[in-house]
Amino acid sequence: TLLKGLSCNGYRLPTEAGGEYAVRGNDVDTSALFYDGTGAESQVHGDPEDNCRSNADLQDIGWYCANSWAGERSLEDQVSKVQRVMQREPNAWGLYDMLGNVSEWVWDYWQPYDADGDNLADDVPETGPSSGTDRVKRGGAYFEPADNCTVASRQPHSPNDRNKNIGF
Repeated sequence: TLLKGLSCNGYRLPTEAGGEYAVRGNDVDTSALFYDGTGAESQVHGDPEDNCRSNADLQDIGWYCANSWAGERSLEDQVSKVQRVMQREPNAWGLYDMLGNVSEWVWDYWQPYDADGDNLADDVPETGPSSGTDRVKRGGAYFEPADNCTVASRQPHSPNDRNKNIGF
């Protein structure tokens, strides 16, 4: 498949900024971790030994490791799975499954952010770097903890890898 870039006619992956905008819906509070305006840093990050604890803010809007179990959850039988769509609450624009379940590809190549959350390269436009090896995936997946399923969660991933936990 030939990728024609951001100026193509028809459908394409969103930019990283466009993807985050779509996830947030009408929520302009960029300090909120979840698209329903809830979530504080201290509520998500916690004891690393309890990496998959329940998060009340994410429970109703996204599938993540604490609520996507197939059958009885036990340490011996840790089987989580991709869930059917539209089983959690949508964002303000009516978009479902924007956090958790499967991560979403965006157009941009991976570029780490600095401690202030700014792109490390000053000359990188809103669309991100023009080349690289990894692309960005956002939103977290069904087997990940709540801190990987926030509106700002982003991770590098090779576009050559395919698996059931990454969607469009």
